[in-house]
Amino acid sequence: MLKKRIAITLAAAMLTLSASSAFASFADLELIRVCYDRAGAEIGTDLGKVKDILAAPTTTVAGSFGELATGYVVYFALDRTTNELWATGSNTVPSTITGTIYGLTGLKSGTTSMYSWYNTQGGTNYTGLASDTNSYKGKISATQGNMAASITAASRLNTEASLASLITNGSGSVTQTLYYWANGLTTITAEKTGVAVATITTNFDGTTTINTPTPIPAAFYLMGSGLLGLVGLRRRNKVA
Repeated sequence: MLKKRIAITLAAAMLTLSASSAFASFADLELIRVCYDRAGAEIGTDLGKVKDILAAPTTTVAGSFGELATGYVVYFALDRTTNELWATGSNTVPSTITGTIYGLTGLKSGTTSMYSWYNTQGGTNYTGLASDTNSYKGKISATQGNMAASITAASRLNTEASLASLITNGSGSVTQTLYYWANGLTTITAEKTGVAVATITTNFDGTTTINTPTPIPAAFYLMGSGLLGLVGLRRRNKVA
């Protein structure tokens, strides 16, 4: 009788785990990768919870470019409640945001529609057309890289990296820096410059590797951008 109860309990636990995986979805605080051809296909991948990923030194996630013959890749995460934002940018010049309510309003609204659209396929992968009304391109990047006007004009073209060489040659990789903003609505000029928190590499085989030289415990985010700014400064000093 006891063995039977244990078996039933284990079966229920496995069913719960399967169900939780099946209902994984694109949502706030998930690091999302979008690969897309502005005139063709769009592929979205939920890489996992951004704060968990950044708490580890290195994370590699499987992925695919699908039918893309060319295109761009972008990584971002957002918390529409706290207004925290993560987005890729240049490896040499930190990205800046427009700030104020106008800078983040479009992104918050756009991701709401995009999440819902991506989740119609279920799971952590989405494949569709960039021309779809609720696609990443349709809701967030009508002007390449501007993240629904949250990224300034000077930084927006660095938000996305070209995949043309990787796909054409079947070799190599492209590297971007992931920046963090504690408050995407900030009106303080100094806070509009992103803090570098990780290096993200998109590989020719479709995989993504995230390197966090100084892993950031999730609790650090509760202390605001000041402490994270020191982490970014430490990294820049190491490079120098």
